[in-house]
Amino acid sequence: PYVSSAEVVPAGDIPVEGDTYSVTLTGLLSIRGTDVRARIEGEEEPLAEGKATTSGSAVELAVPANEGYDVRTVVFEYRMNGTWTQIGDSRSQAGYSVSNATHNAPATIPTGGGTYSVTLTGILPASGVDVRATSGGTALVTGKVTASRAAVSLTVPANTTGADRTVTFEYLWNGTWTKIGDSRTQQGYKVSAATHTAPATIPGQGGSYNVTLTGVLPSGVAVRAQSGGTALVSGTVPRSGTAVSLTIPGNLSYTNRT
Repeated sequence: PYVSSAEVVPAGDIPVEGDTYSVTLTGLLSIRGTDVRARIEGEEEPLAEGKATTSGSAVELAVPANEGYDVRTVVFEYRMNGTWTQIGDSRSQAGYSVSNATHNAPATIPTGGGTYSVTLTGILPASGVDVRATSGGTALVTGKVTASRAAVSLTVPANTTGADRTVTFEYLWNGTWTKIGDSRTQQGYKVSAATHTAPATIPGQGGSYNVTLTGVLPSGVAVRAQSGGTALVSGTVPRSGTAVSLTIPGNLSYTNRT
């Protein structure tokens, strides 16, 4: 038996998702068929294998998807008289890759939070790629990008702390969280000014006075007037700069109070 020529079509590198290739041997082939295979260069385990039984008739080899994160080199071979012989040049098969990763969050995320798009471009696994927004290493929101250029929405929650925080968008790639673009700042709730209109000495019969808070406030901040730790009157400031009126009742005792 001998092989006078061997051909693999189509030509060119193998796509990441794999493809089917026709291997044609010409010559005097073994009556039991001539083994052909595709394998990763440096490994013996075949990716696909078959038998060429007739000279000039193609045998199909289905090379599977490269489910790794690195490019691999694939060679096609036939075995004659116990020796494997390479057919043509080796082929590259790309692995999963991300060529671009973006998000559209503004430089300063509002205290109340917001919804932003995360987009990954490249060759992604069919199972999708996990993405998240974090602060201080803690996930604020998670999601999954299911296809290249298919954006996923992440809703960053309100920052209910009293301090600004740094928000970082990331994607999980080959077991490692990778940063997407620049981090963003999200303001926390804060009161920059707090005033009331009560006089230095409140009349014995009491009176109504305005309390105003200015700053980055959640919806409805409780305010009160108190004496000795006991609330005389309470109310709620709805938003920054909006006054709420507190009516202090008359002092029905015989001593002054603060």
